[in-house]
Amino acid sequence: MDSAPSHPLAAMLRLDGRSAVVTGAGAGLGRAIAIALAQQGAEVAILDRDPAAAEESARQVQQAGGRARAFTCDVAHAQQVQQAVAQAAS
Repeated sequence: MDSAPSHPLAAMLRLDGRSAVVTGAGAGLGRAIAIALAQQGAEVAILDRDPAAAEESARQVQQAGGRARAFTCDVAHAQQVQQAVAQAAS
C-alpha cells in the first residue's frame, strides 16, 4: 500500500508508524474506514462482535498490502474493549 502521495497535503496525512483502532470494522463503513487507514500506512486493529467478519476485514486489508489484526469485541462491554486494545498494543 505504499504509494507516492499525489498531492502535497497527502504526505501530511500519512499514518506510517501509527496504529488505529476501528470498532464495527467487520463490515460496511467500519470496514471501509479500516481499509482507508491502512492505505495511509496505519496498522489497524479491527474490532467487531462477529469474529468471522472481523477476520474477513483483516484479510481484505492484508490482501491489499496493509497491516491489520482482528479482535472480537462488543463495545457495550468496557472490559472487552480494554482487553482488545491491550492485545492490539502488544
